[in-house]
Amino acid sequence: MGIELSPDQRRAVETTSSATVVVAPAGCGKTEVVAQRLERLMSGDGPDGPRALALTYTVKAADELRDRLRIRLGDLAQRVDAETTHGFAMDLLRRHGTRLGLPREPEVLGRDVDRADLLREWLIDSGQEPPIDLTSALKAIDLARAKRSMAPFVNEF
Repeated sequence: MGIELSPDQRRAVETTSSATVVVAPAGCGKTEVVAQRLERLMSGDGPDGPRALALTYTVKAADELRDRLRIRLGDLAQRVDAETTHGFAMDLLRRHGTRLGLPREPEVLGRDVDRADLLREWLIDSGQEPPIDLTSALKAIDLARAKRSMAPFVNEF
């Protein structure tokens, strides 16, 4: 096992819930909590036991988690996919995006300036006048999509 855990951390490791979200500031032991939970869940079931997905926000945390599981679980660590949220999403797009009409290697635009350029081009191509503040238009689109509500261009774009 790894480091000593607090009572709250121990509860996260030992819960029988099928999904657990661990939220805490940097340096609080989230990676260790997830590593110990996965160690508990994966041990004893052999190579054909359950699989797990652990998503992190940073490459560093995903790498650390993989390393800890390799040390603790050996070959059983292969049953755990430890990825960043962005890496996991990109893998899904690459594997299944063509079913939705996406290219085999989709281009992901993470910078607002690139997204604004794409929106401007799309609006011009569709015969519409782009708004002066494209960044605000993008934020409105993003918010509307997150809330599943309407905003200018949401459905079409």
